[in-house]
Amino acid sequence: MNKSTPRTNIIKAYGNKVKANIIHLLNIYDVLTTMDLANKLGKSKTTILRNIEELIKLKIVSFEEESGLPGKYPRRKYQIAEDDLSVRGKDYEHIIFENPEFILEFNQYRQGMYTLVNNITTSSVNYLKRLRLEFEKVLDNPAEILKLQKDNLGSLKYKYLTRKELEVRNGITIEHERDEDKENPKKPYLEITILLPIERLVETDTRKDWKKDGTLWFYDD
Repeated sequence: MNKSTPRTNIIKAYGNKVKANIIHLLNIYDVLTTMDLANKLGKSKTTILRNIEELIKLKIVSFEEESGLPGKYPRRKYQIAEDDLSVRGKDYEHIIFENPEFILEFNQYRQGMYTLVNNITTSSVNYLKRLRLEFEKVLDNPAEILKLQKDNLGSLKYKYLTRKELEVRNGITIEHERDEDKENPKKPYLEITILLPIERLVETDTRKDWKKDGTLWFYDD
């Protein structure tokens, strides 16, 4: 992580839906132009430029300029400037003592993160609905069914954890197990692991027609 970029900048960025989506796309495609972002997000060029400029000031996004044709402005190509955009609780604890209202901004950041995940899962559901329609078209052709299956959505796994399992997983040494956990070993935590063809998901979400790929996965689902 670039030390000149405070974690508070990341919190500010993810607290805004458009900025969060720009970061999301740049993480997928590595490099995108203003028009690329506008087309993929369905936003005006002005909206993209305004939010990109703010992300540049926050030192989260950087850019290179590509010389255009004579009389044309140079074209900017944007990319993520940071290797790690995660924020942990310990990163902001000291700020709370200086500025308690910061917790509202942090909460907005968390909301933005979950909104992004919610948008991805909504796109996943829509993808599966469209894939079903494609399956229905070729039910009499097993070879085409297997080819379409290569365009599947990946995997979704989840596991319920006890408090002790969570503590052990996070490297916490437990000297004394709580009596309530011994008597009632419930599993109050949920761990979710999702593997998605995220580029395919984004591209399909903005297309009216279904484009067969057939080569997304190198394994049989």
